[in-house]
Amino acid sequence: MLATVAYVLLLLAPAGGGQAPLIPPPEGLVLDAGIGDENNPDIGFVSVWVDKGGKIGAVITDTMTSRLTDTGLTYALRLGDKGLLPKAETKDGKAVPQSMTAVRTTHRPVRQVTDIIAYREAKRAEDSTFTANRWGESDLGIRNDAGRGVDAKLIEGGKNGTVLVRCACEVTGDKAKGYTYTYTVENLTDKPVRFKWAGLEGEVGPKKTFTRAEPSNEFTWEESGLAEFDFGEKRQFAIRANVWARPK
Repeated sequence: MLATVAYVLLLLAPAGGGQAPLIPPPEGLVLDAGIGDENNPDIGFVSVWVDKGGKIGAVITDTMTSRLTDTGLTYALRLGDKGLLPKAETKDGKAVPQSMTAVRTTHRPVRQVTDIIAYREAKRAEDSTFTANRWGESDLGIRNDAGRGVDAKLIEGGKNGTVLVRCACEVTGDKAKGYTYTYTVENLTDKPVRFKWAGLEGEVGPKKTFTRAEPSNEFTWEESGLAEFDFGEKRQFAIRANVWARPK
């Protein structure tokens, strides 16, 4: 059994709990939490954001990591993210960590939120949990604009690892001719993947792309949501993925 020592970095916490104030947090500031050694946790979670501005907005990157060499694990966050990590390999007597990363963009102000991470080692019947602070979107409504998009991607490894799947939403056109909302799911793996996102669902073949275009005469709002991906063989993931609300 894994001996657990939990740690968490807390910033901008309001008195009495609840949502942190909408004070722009320092760009690039890392929020991390985990089990074990703070510098090399057995299981860790890291959240960081940068502001790209313009048509891109803020980029939020969340990474889940395991250094357990004797077991793989599944994980699920209270806000809906979930996935699995294989057991870490050993090289030169040290654990080579296994990671999964989710990256998403938003045009809303960024704030600190508190989440709960539940994880289960492969040979155990019960979950263990720890608290993690992460960067999230405020509840402030942001109306979209032509040419401005939001996207999210699931990456095997760290932020510079292998992108498995990407989903994106973009609005094009103008007021005179109307707007087109384009929803795209791109499968970059060599296996089919089933998806649920933005009220859409289906299967995308290996190295293929799903696209749905919907016309509208109006702009909608950015909404928070989940993108769920099923690669088969019990490889199921869910990541935070913002979207321009589909026109009605």
